[in-house]
Amino acid sequence: MSNTPTITFSLSNKVTEATPIGRVYDEEVAKAQLSPTALSTVASAQDAKSSLNRIRRLETPLLPKSCRFDIPTLYNHTINVERFLLYDKMRRNNRILIFATDDHLRFPCVFALLTVRSSSIYKEMLQQLEEEPERLQMDFVPNQITTDFEKALVKPLREQLFHGPRTLGDETEIIANEAMINYYRDHQSFYASIQNFVLHLHVHYANQYRLHGSLSNLGTFGQESLLGHFAKNRHGTHHFGELITNNYNVDFTIHNQPNSHSSSRTIEIDELFDIHESSISGALHECHNALCSCDKIDQCISIYRRCRLKHMVYHSLLYRRRGSSVSYFVQYSKGHDDNLFGKIDLFFKCNNKNFALIHNHRLKRLFTDYFLSSNYHDILLKALNVYFYVLHHTSTLTDVVTVDNISNMCVVFTFNDSLVVTPLSSSYEHD
Repeated sequence: MSNTPTITFSLSNKVTEATPIGRVYDEEVAKAQLSPTALSTVASAQDAKSSLNRIRRLETPLLPKSCRFDIPTLYNHTINVERFLLYDKMRRNNRILIFATDDHLRFPCVFALLTVRSSSIYKEMLQQLEEEPERLQMDFVPNQITTDFEKALVKPLREQLFHGPRTLGDETEIIANEAMINYYRDHQSFYASIQNFVLHLHVHYANQYRLHGSLSNLGTFGQESLLGHFAKNRHGTHHFGELITNNYNVDFTIHNQPNSHSSSRTIEIDELFDIHESSISGALHECHNALCSCDKIDQCISIYRRCRLKHMVYHSLLYRRRGSSVSYFVQYSKGHDDNLFGKIDLFFKCNNKNFALIHNHRLKRLFTDYFLSSNYHDILLKALNVYFYVLHHTSTLTDVVTVDNISNMCVVFTFNDSLVVTPLSSSYEHD
């Protein structure tokens, strides 16, 4: 008859909690208070692990096969019985799950699971992460975001490079081409089951940019017609892509020879317009004292709402008919700094010179700091910080500059407690 002691385990709660199996076994053996002799004959934790894991698997919910499933109460809370499931939203066939305790929000540290990589889903997730900390009367300001959606930045980055001026000099098309190669190399990683049939044509974009400049100057309808013509009439070559691009280069060059005839278009002069009748504020008194020695400020200074500059019209905060447009947020220079940003409070003329009073927003951090953990960080670092700037949300400084120091309008959006801005590369560009 065997002398091996029998140990009865109380597993009703153990199998469903997160305690490691080895620890469960050791705790139960300790509770049995066995003699040294009996203890020497008991199976080790490693030997018992297989059986105990099998019992635990029977109690563990099956992995869901779609986003439509109920989350057991056990997984809504931490082992300390704190709420862990922060947000659970189903919208059509898409779902957002955000896990974080209140303490996690104070760190901050949250875990978000999304079913798709769409801008609307990301936007809703970020909005929720802004709203929840308000309940705790705090701001949600993460130092780092670890995500895989930075892959999607590679495509718009290369498009921005190809569709704008030579922001990076002769390296512009080289870096854009490198971004494009990385994008297509990993295409299947983030566009599952979608075959890319235009890859071969895209590899010629760097050469097109080098020969003809920004692709925003090239009409896509003409390009599509040319492609269709060659698709129907090609013969005698297997190098279809080279044939298309060579003939396209010839066609573009022929139709874009410099034209010597005079234009009837009226040349627009850079000027302030839309005068604003109001009393001179304290800030303008200080400006006048610095710019002029006269004592007739009301006659010396005129205030304006708008300015025409380099074929673009800039608005100030005084211009109330701008609607929802953020046409008053600009990139400008002062001294040796060419990358300053702010809101134009007003335009004014003093001593026959045109000035802008701008509320400056200081640079807060590099945009690529958000993607330090990304596999694409090195290539994004080469160009992304030229197009996107992270600024402090509030202004603490006012600058006065001549209007010719204004270089660009900016597209502005809020991210947590920061402003992210990107200068327009063309006046007709839809950023």
